[in-house]
Amino acid sequence: MRLHSKPYSYETEIRSSDGKSRPLHISQVRRLGSLLQLARKSHDFDGRIVYAFPLPASLVDVLLALIDKQAVLIAALASFSNYDAYILIENFKKMGIQPVWMFKLLDAYFTRCSDKDCVAFWRVAKEFNYAIGEKLVFRRLLYTVVPQVLSNTIHESFLDISADNLIELLKDDKLNVDGAESKLIEVIDMWVQADVENRAAARPLLLSYVRKQGLQDIIEKTVDMSRDESLLNTTLPPREPRDRLLYIGGWNIHSASTKQYFFEKFSSEWRLAAIPKLPLKLCGFVSVTLGSVGFSFVK
Repeated sequence: MRLHSKPYSYETEIRSSDGKSRPLHISQVRRLGSLLQLARKSHDFDGRIVYAFPLPASLVDVLLALIDKQAVLIAALASFSNYDAYILIENFKKMGIQPVWMFKLLDAYFTRCSDKDCVAFWRVAKEFNYAIGEKLVFRRLLYTVVPQVLSNTIHESFLDISADNLIELLKDDKLNVDGAESKLIEVIDMWVQADVENRAAARPLLLSYVRKQGLQDIIEKTVDMSRDESLLNTTLPPREPRDRLLYIGGWNIHSASTKQYFFEKFSSEWRLAAIPKLPLKLCGFVSVTLGSVGFSFVK
């Protein structure tokens, strides 16, 4: 959208702080509704109603895009860097923009979120009480970003995470460690090293959220036993596995089975899964997983 400074025959006009103006159709005036309360209303010399916003033309364009389709709003934000778009949202909040418009703006802003800047978007979601975005980013961190960090694909922005937010991740049963709980110790140490002076004291607390039961036999090779073992959590069970290979039911000598087994990567063995038995014996069926839930279809 482009703001003009030429006169129009329209009865209503919107004007930005840098003097640029554009006409508003009566349908646009209706759709803007409460957003017009953010402007100063006056009458021009020829009787035209003028809404003057304390915003430059580029931000007024975004304001007008709010009453359009989401794709138009996303396109309007595309010319802004992540930081400038954040400042824009902050300005609208200070002006008192209503929640319904704020959430539409945040919905568009969060389409820009990527793995490398998840932590920054998480902070923004918390700052603006944007629950939907906070949940989506948190899940992305749990299931995608942390595994990348564990595999040494370090996103430097991840090291900017606060101690409280890192604890929030470490506490979650669904944190996707892919059987590499011990790698969390390396991640904690990398986080501490990024700002030793201010973070060293938090290390013992962070290690208390690393689950010793999830380390299995590999602990002796990866952990300084004399220094760290006593700090690890010994009460919490291993985290909920993801992408687990299951063996369900089947034929057991003379009859179908209700048992379920999973493949343990560390030992390369099939172990009995600590989940309820099947409600009926199965030997001919199709199974599929959706997220962390498994479904079986029996003919």
